[in-house]
Amino acid sequence: MDVESLKSAWKDQKINAPEPKRPGKRIRALHERLRLRLYVILTLNIGVIPLIGYSMMYLEVPLWLTILFIVILLFESAMKLLELVRLNQSHLPTMTTADALRFTIAMRHRAMINTAIGFGLTIPALILFLVIISDHSDGSALVCGGITGAVIGIIVGYRIIANHLKLLDKLRRSLED
Repeated sequence: MDVESLKSAWKDQKINAPEPKRPGKRIRALHERLRLRLYVILTLNIGVIPLIGYSMMYLEVPLWLTILFIVILLFESAMKLLELVRLNQSHLPTMTTADALRFTIAMRHRAMINTAIGFGLTIPALILFLVIISDHSDGSALVCGGITGAVIGIIVGYRIIANHLKLLDKLRRSLED
């Protein structure tokens, strides 16, 4: 047997590499849910900014604290917008499963970092807000209301973030299957 006959026999077999596995319908549905969740969070964050300005003026809170709360919300909105842009540019349903899995893990990692930064900025700002209210308040009703609102806000924020991370985990598990 010569080399040419081996080459022609090899070419005749037409061995093709297996096509990379693509995510299925479940991945598309989870991708769409994640995208819609990010749109809702972004819209709510931006929609609350005028309410913060009005509420802070009514409570006679110092301007720097009002600006701090608005900057924190703008930061969180920018992070959600960046996450949404990355998600839209990724074309997750058309990626290979391995690429989609890497993207999902990286997205969850960034979400955890954004959460840590967000809570790290928000909790001290809330404490400052409560201290300022207690100094300028005559009764304890306003302070108790502020503490209650802060606790409820932290719990609601935590639940929103937990649901977001749960959705990313569900997407990751679906990709691993």
